[in-house]
Amino acid sequence: MNGLEKEILKMIQKEDRHKPFTDEEIAKGLQTARETVTNIRAEHGIPNSRERLQEVLYKDALRIYQNDPTLSHRSLLKELKDLGYAISRNKALSLLNQIKETEESKAAHKDEVVEKPLEEPVEEEGPFSKIIGHNESMKLQIRQAQASVLYPPKGLHTLVLGPSGVGKSYLAQLMHEYAVTTGNFDDDAPFVAFNCADYADNPQLLLAQLFGYVKGAFTGADKDKAGLVEKANNGILFLDEIHRLPGEGQEILFNILDKGMFRKLGETENYTKVNVLIIAATTEKTESSMLLTFRRRIPMVIDIPPLSERTKPERFKIVQTFFREEANRIQKNIVVDVDAQKALMLYHCPGNVGQLRSDIQVGCARALLNTLLEKSDLIRIKLSDLANHVRIGLLDIDRKDDQIEAIVTEDLIINVLDTPLSADETNQYVMPNKIYQFIESRSSDLENQGLKLQEINQIISNEMETKLNQS
Repeated sequence: MNGLEKEILKMIQKEDRHKPFTDEEIAKGLQTARETVTNIRAEHGIPNSRERLQEVLYKDALRIYQNDPTLSHRSLLKELKDLGYAISRNKALSLLNQIKETEESKAAHKDEVVEKPLEEPVEEEGPFSKIIGHNESMKLQIRQAQASVLYPPKGLHTLVLGPSGVGKSYLAQLMHEYAVTTGNFDDDAPFVAFNCADYADNPQLLLAQLFGYVKGAFTGADKDKAGLVEKANNGILFLDEIHRLPGEGQEILFNILDKGMFRKLGETENYTKVNVLIIAATTEKTESSMLLTFRRRIPMVIDIPPLSERTKPERFKIVQTFFREEANRIQKNIVVDVDAQKALMLYHCPGNVGQLRSDIQVGCARALLNTLLEKSDLIRIKLSDLANHVRIGLLDIDRKDDQIEAIVTEDLIINVLDTPLSADETNQYVMPNKIYQFIESRSSDLENQGLKLQEINQIISNEMETKLNQS
């Protein structure tokens, strides 16, 4: 064990269990790379900071609850803060509800011999059944999403938390799909999505896009214009990267949450009334990026776990799903060899599900090139087709486990379906369909020019890397 490794383990052993160090904080303290910390921590089987905190937080909250089952979430929050935890009121409420549900369920079933699920599984045919893990690791989050939509009369405003690539926008879309099947929303209820980061460098334009403006509000405002909030009336407005919305915008949203009305930019007398359910998403800590008055008006908080906290069978299903999407986009059958599958199961994926999809697409693009050059109808994904950072996962022996060995036992065969799946082309990680068209047309052109296969492969590989970096 080298000196750096000892220092990392020492920091974790001596950390405040109520505020465990993140890998980034440890890396800064020891002046090393975050990935080095992550790898060493994983080698020793130490959970990440989120998992370490959750374990002790739940135990302390359960102990407090058992001492006084009648306590409110505010009382729980105070006692947890007295212990040194830095958590929000919404987190305390969610934690208390989770404990009550678990304890009440135990009491209700303590005399039963046959084990029964704590609650009915998520409807298999409903919109949320599209989420892998909907009855496993994502079960709580989906229950919260359902409750948010169903709460009378028009749902609960919701904040979705989680790192990039975990599927926050996808969950919001499914909440809308679910909403229009309920009595709370009409069948044609609109779903309007807006990423606040798109206009973060121009706050006035951002506010104009969201809330609209009246003639003369600013230079160039030559007529009244409705904003996205108004267009989402009687439906759902999804605001991604809400932390990029300036304080002025959050104050206007507060009025919408509180009174269902707002003033457009430049408006001084009249208010615009709206009936809209707001779903906001952020990757940041809400305490530092959102106004307290705004946070307090959002009663439902859904925390989506990163890919590292999903089960191994779920990750394998996600890998299968993405390969199935690509097979139908390319309209060719795909075979993924065992080593490539294991690498995708093992590698560190900081961009979560979104990055996993992107890395699979890059592998498919490279394999498609080889398929065209070999005049084959079958795309075979080999370890060498995957990006370097993915292949490294297979070399990380300490991360391997028996569960993955049991799951990945043979080549994965994906056949083209009669009905192609629709990939989300708006997802920042989704590679555009045109990359496959580019590979096919470019390889044909170079072959007609009389170039050798090795030369064609090298040229297209370099051009493809350039295009992928630009997309």
